[in-house]
Amino acid sequence: ENISVIGEDWSCPRVSCPGPPTEFPTYIPTYTQQPSTSPPTTAPPTRQQTQPPTPRPTTQSPTPRPTRIPRPTTPVPTPMPSTPYQHFRAYLVEREDMINSIVLQSNGSPSTAYTFPDFINSLDIAVARFPADKAFFVGEGTSGRLPKLSGIEYGLVNIGLFLSNAMEEGIRIDSCDEWNTDFMDDFGEKYPLSNSCGQYGRSMDEECQEMEPSQCALDKTMEITAVDGDIDKNIPPFTCRARIFDGVKEIFPGYYDAADDVVIQSAYANTLGRTDIEGCCYWGRGVMMTRGRCALGKLDKYVGQGAVDRGIYVYPDIDFCTNPEAICNHQRTNELRWVLGMLEWDRVQSYVDLNSGWEYLDQLKKFVDEGMVDEEFVNGVINIVTRNCHDDSCGDRRHLDEENDVFEGSRLDNFRRIVFEIFNLPLTYRPTESPSTSPTWFPTLTPSVTVTQQPIQRPTQHPITDKAGKGNGILEALPPNSAQRWRPFDRFTLFTFALYLPTLLLWN
Repeated sequence: ENISVIGEDWSCPRVSCPGPPTEFPTYIPTYTQQPSTSPPTTAPPTRQQTQPPTPRPTTQSPTPRPTRIPRPTTPVPTPMPSTPYQHFRAYLVEREDMINSIVLQSNGSPSTAYTFPDFINSLDIAVARFPADKAFFVGEGTSGRLPKLSGIEYGLVNIGLFLSNAMEEGIRIDSCDEWNTDFMDDFGEKYPLSNSCGQYGRSMDEECQEMEPSQCALDKTMEITAVDGDIDKNIPPFTCRARIFDGVKEIFPGYYDAADDVVIQSAYANTLGRTDIEGCCYWGRGVMMTRGRCALGKLDKYVGQGAVDRGIYVYPDIDFCTNPEAICNHQRTNELRWVLGMLEWDRVQSYVDLNSGWEYLDQLKKFVDEGMVDEEFVNGVINIVTRNCHDDSCGDRRHLDEENDVFEGSRLDNFRRIVFEIFNLPLTYRPTESPSTSPTWFPTLTPSVTVTQQPIQRPTQHPITDKAGKGNGILEALPPNSAQRWRPFDRFTLFTFALYLPTLLLWN
């Protein structure tokens, strides 16, 4: 067997996270050519011996040229969202600090790859610029659990489910690119470089279903190296290229030997049997580690160069099919990695099981209306994300490799914290119909029910998780909006009343 060693002192380069995106939105001025105010230049009149000089013509302003509007080459401003979404957005902005401290954390430290401003900017795009049937659901246009609550609770639960899963995908590893984590030996030392084609038995080249023929064409000549890799273990980042031959002998990418910190070039296969990396440029990217040509084709069609012909200029300079790594190395990467994940979430929002009739949006509303205690619904959503099916009944259910830890228990715990601690659900009030006039644009909260007695405080019950990551079904927290409840008596009032009570009795 022909085996060669590349660089005994080989080390994976440590690549810093791309810089922040340019200011967005960018407003495109309309350029109008102004007509000239000076008279046109005329030639001096000629004199003839038999005729008097020709009089000078009357000076007239030239006909103004029509206004020329150049074809945009940079993003146009995102349209102002509707008023209900403004309230929803302000509700999130008001909780920015809590989202930063609970959601946007990587191994106990604030995430540098995923930040709150980029999250909010991306949500604006996902709500206002995605096609109507792909837009991120924020509860707009639906009646709420309470008559005057609108659908804000449905939207908050939807975004809570999205964030709770994103916390265990891109946010957890604080990376835009997927890492090489699937080893093939018993000691956890040999990582096939062909894992860029697929890991844990799951192919990266996931295609669209017949109903959505918008996937990118397979390009076997594309050559890309990921921006991010596992720098702690020094494993090389994913890469793809065409197959290389030295005469009749193929030069294989090989595997990374963690024990000796070297790359060994040999025909070393991954779990899918691949020993090459040709056409394997579609590994996971973004906050949800979205994979495959199908998702990239949708992204390009809806907001990339493929959308320009329809007059949509969100990322008109990016062809996501020919340059998928733009998601992680473009100047607007910090926004793009969120946008791709929100587009991926449409796979959950549009989920319908034809056999059982289980539909995500219907089950979401049922979950909220019944008090948000149905743990089976939350686990079903986690299964859609990780297995492509809400339970075991689907024929196309994705079977996970037993070595692939998808942190299902953590996803459930994340959801509890987001919904009950950050969003303080269920709500008993709603944002006002018009935003506040304060500079920060926080909504003014008005009670929708009248409190007539002292609320009974229940202690928070922390759910117990077993070894399998399954909860015990407890989804309880303090009463909703307890911090905002009216308290009729405080300690000073009670003390004063007790002090003067004997005097009042003696007086009588």
